[in-house]
Amino acid sequence: MLFAQTETVKIDSALGRVYAQIDLPCPPAVPIVVWGEVIDQNAIDLFKYYKIYTCTVLKQ
Repeated sequence: MLFAQTETVKIDSALGRVYAQIDLPCPPAVPIVVWGEVIDQNAIDLFKYYKIYTCTVLKQ
């Protein structure tokens, strides 16, 4: 994961993509998703709730 090619995308287009970075919004300072996890709609909703509008995913 550390050496894989990544890209930053808007949260709305991240559904089904593999997350490649750990973000710790504060609060709650608990990762919404972790490296290697597939982003689902619940994660997207939480990102938006914490006002995170982009994320880093593995390049397709």
